[in-house]
Amino acid sequence: MKHLIRKILREAAQIPDDAPEWVKVFNSLTSKKDRIENIEKRKEKIGMVLPNIIDFFKDKFGDELEKVEIGQKRVHYGNELHSSEKWLINFYFSQPSLMFPRAKYYNEVVRDLRNFFNIDITYYGMPLDIEIHIKNREKL
Repeated sequence: MKHLIRKILREAAQIPDDAPEWVKVFNSLTSKKDRIENIEKRKEKIGMVLPNIIDFFKDKFGDELEKVEIGQKRVHYGNELHSSEKWLINFYFSQPSLMFPRAKYYNEVVRDLRNFFNIDITYYGMPLDIEIHIKNREKL
């Protein structure tokens, strides 16, 4: 019964037509083992592309981007009952400019990851996350 319910829920999940191919493949996998292997394989591929991603954003944001740190973050994939680590990119920005206001940094990074690297972190099973840190200056 449990497997039947999971199958029905997966079939009922609406995957948009413009979703990346890996999302369609990932959602078509039926066994937990295959889905876990898919996540780990994607993590390895992203690990190889990370230096290019960092260079791209350093060129794009220029002096506004003070530093970028790559680390890992613990994550639990509930549908697969699997705990692992995923890549974490920390972006440290100086005072926001007029071109990129404070709220736009996150959206800009997510959009560029999707458009230039085919990495959409908004989908379940993506072993990459980002954090945006902005320096706050106060007048004393």
